[in-house]
Amino acid sequence: MKVLFVSQAHENLGIQYLSAALKTAGFQTALALDPRLFNETGFIRIPALAKLLDGRKSFLREAAAHKPDLLCFSVMTDSLGWAMETAAELKRLTGAKAVFGGIHPTSLPAETLLTGVPDFVCVGEGEAAIVELARALRDGTDPQSTPNIGFLRNGAPVLNPPRPPIENLDTLPFPDKELYYSNYPFFNCGYLADTSRGCPHTCAYCCNNVYHGVYGAKWFRRRTPSCVIDELKAAKTKWNPPFVHFVDEVLNSDEDWLTEFAARYKTEINLPFSCYAFPDALTKQTAALLAEAGCFKVQTGLQVYDDKKRMGLLRRPSTRKAAAEAIARLKKRGIYVTVDIILGFPDETEQELSNLLEFFLANRPDNIEVFFLKCYPHAAITEWAKANNYVSEKELADMAAGVTGSGIVRPPEGKARELAARYARIFTLLPLLSAKRARSMAQGKEGMAALFPLLALKTAARIANHPRYDFFTLQFKGAYRYFAKKCLANLLGFGH
Repeated sequence: MKVLFVSQAHENLGIQYLSAALKTAGFQTALALDPRLFNETGFIRIPALAKLLDGRKSFLREAAAHKPDLLCFSVMTDSLGWAMETAAELKRLTGAKAVFGGIHPTSLPAETLLTGVPDFVCVGEGEAAIVELARALRDGTDPQSTPNIGFLRNGAPVLNPPRPPIENLDTLPFPDKELYYSNYPFFNCGYLADTSRGCPHTCAYCCNNVYHGVYGAKWFRRRTPSCVIDELKAAKTKWNPPFVHFVDEVLNSDEDWLTEFAARYKTEINLPFSCYAFPDALTKQTAALLAEAGCFKVQTGLQVYDDKKRMGLLRRPSTRKAAAEAIARLKKRGIYVTVDIILGFPDETEQELSNLLEFFLANRPDNIEVFFLKCYPHAAITEWAKANNYVSEKELADMAAGVTGSGIVRPPEGKARELAARYARIFTLLPLLSAKRARSMAQGKEGMAALFPLLALKTAARIANHPRYDFFTLQFKGAYRYFAKKCLANLLGFGH
């Protein structure tokens, strides 16, 4: 029985945990990556280069050569269209069954099944479910009573209730890095790790808002410091990574836990690391713990200027004052600071954007990560948008079916749309701008900056002012070098 994970060319810690669970249970696993160079979901699209470096035929051929019995896809709303097209083609080529897991099938399990592509969906946490499903398919027994698993019966969706979340994360095998590193060595540029699952918060725009709806307060759990340290010791011995990137939603949610972990990390691991942190929990003590343990970069969030909007509409229990203090404390400790913001609210005003600019001129991070508001299935922000007629029933149905290719973006219109685009450019470049230049751009005097796409400005800003290590940039560059070289070799007849 062979299980093939099929993904786009990004490291996925969830896939690594699933693969580890399957291998522990005696199953074979493999990985096939679709490079999608210059044609990435929600990112960089340059059609001419995408056509030149199209590696899809090679990817499908290599995936089919594994002769899988079960195809596994981790599916976000933005990748649903790709997952359906790819799964349909690989099912035709191999005769394998397909299961979709991840946030989109968890949000819309029935609708995902009704696309007619996956044979099964997995709702919520998947380690136990995927092992039971694989075992049933291998042994020829009925998988239809497996908790978390959904399927079609006579054309109608049947959804088994999810089992409780794994209470003790220490019982899980360490993530299967071999799955990625053995065939795609460029992934071994830094070690991707977590110390927890879920998030203590339920921000209205986030996937954790949906997962809390499935599991409640039990969704957030943390591994013991000993478990994480043991994993990182093994990683140092086997892979010798230059740094660690923790993907926890909030590494600093428990100061007592962090105190113990930071002390042991410094003495037993002693590698530079980056992480995400919640600003209101970034006390003087927390900032000191992170810095002394070797943290070189923290990404945190402000999202919007107005506290009432943040805590009310966005359901994010955080204040502007806390964000300002967090930026100052981290920078005082020499830690590179990235702050997330969200633009493009349908009711966004010029005054809000101007206030946000003044905030950042007074509290300068090293980088501002600009996002635009997206509505995803069953997130609380989507219900708000629906109630206020910012999204239509047709848009919601198209999103559920994978027609839109992403979450729903409903930017302001007319002058407000121009303002949002202008301020996106300003915030992206702000770490490089004087206050006078930033305010001049806000008045519409953008000069050459208005001629460049936002991605180009982000790239320039990152090159000019970057942290010691940048995990996702390193993996992006490694993937593009590896797959571009492979595609060109195939194009010139040197491939195998």
